Amino acid sequence: MHTQVRNQDVSRLSSFDRALGACLVAASLFVFGYSATRVFLSQPATTASNAQTETVTPHQASMWSILGE
Repeated sequence: MHTQVRNQDVSRLSSFDRALGACLVAASLFVFGYSATRVFLSQPATTASNAQTETVTPHQASMWSILGE
């Protein structure tokens, strides 16, 4: 019987209440995700101090070189 009462209470929610609840959930998830991302990005990199990393960015036209062959 307790389940029936709970289902009736949920069915009585208006569309405004459901939309407001969805907005609150979305906002709280955004704040949590934003905070977690900021914390992750603020931590120092854990690379070895002696290792040097070189990033190579190819020229924009290099992907078309296959078509010219």
